[in-house]
Amino acid sequence: MLLSFSRRCLFIVLIAFFVSYDRSFQTLTIHVLQSETAALIIPSLDLTLTHGTLGGRFTTVEGILSQIHTELAEKGWAFFGGSGDSTTSELADDRRKYTTFLEGLKALMEIKEPFELILDDPLSNSYIQSLYAPDPDPQLEVEVYERTWEQNEELGLNDMRVEEGDIRKEEQREKEAEERDKNEGAGKDENAKEVEIKSSQV
Repeated sequence: MLLSFSRRCLFIVLIAFFVSYDRSFQTLTIHVLQSETAALIIPSLDLTLTHGTLGGRFTTVEGILSQIHTELAEKGWAFFGGSGDSTTSELADDRRKYTTFLEGLKALMEIKEPFELILDDPLSNSYIQSLYAPDPDPQLEVEVYERTWEQNEELGLNDMRVEEGDIRKEEQREKEAEERDKNEGAGKDENAKEVEIKSSQV
């Protein structure tokens, strides 16, 4: 696990929607790198898996959904009730909710309706592949934010003694990386314009 001295965090939202069978299948094959520190959230199912629940892994959208379905199908009954203190009617209601949840999860795997898959990583070690890079991806929203004191406390970073110089170096590296990305994008645009001009002259 990489420790980030800066407070940079990633909030990545993948918006899956049905366009066509081919495009929907393509969405399911999008690569996802989920670090051990990333929480996974699916708002439409009211599902939040805190960091460490699934462990770190490199997979696809379909792979993550399949793993969640498999693990909850095998072990998830406890999250929906099933305790010895529950009455018969309560157990029946919990069982219905459990079955409905698994059916909803399976429907997402077939992209029968739009949904959002969110990775919230306070150490910024996660990634969701863009199928349109370097152009903007209509299915991806990425938000960079600063870690809160509570997040640092949960990660054990408040107790770490970090030199101020290390923080500045980390932040400087991030700024340089952002500048390189901007310059590379500008260079590609200029090259494209030159090709267009040459084509028109011919």
